[in-house]
Amino acid sequence: MSGLLNEINPNITKQNIVTNETSLDDDHGTKEMQFESDTEFPDCWDLKQISYFTKEYPWIYFKKKNIGCTICKSIKQNLLDHKGSHVSSEWINGEVYPSGSSLEKKKTNLRKKIAKHKSSIAHLNA
Repeated sequence: MSGLLNEINPNITKQNIVTNETSLDDDHGTKEMQFESDTEFPDCWDLKQISYFTKEYPWIYFKKKNIGCTICKSIKQNLLDHKGSHVSSEWINGEVYPSGSSLEKKKTNLRKKIAKHKSSIAHLNA
């Protein structure tokens, strides 16, 4: 995958991906996301989808082909124990993965999980 990333943008390396998004700690209008390797992204996503989802949902992080939520991860779980809300450890630990028998079903499943988490009480409280 790093070959594909470098063909699209030579500034993208195995260690990072650069998106055109303003970051609070970067005055150059780009946001750099760090990963352990280029295999961190979900298998069902291509580079275009990775770019879209990281721009649309800047709180997503990648870990071993799974996704998680940086907002929920940064808040201790016990602080989120409001009545009727509970953050799942999968979102905190970056263990949310796509399920399905085909590539399209995996993509749909992951989109549904992201949408559900985005509007969850626990995520909104965080």
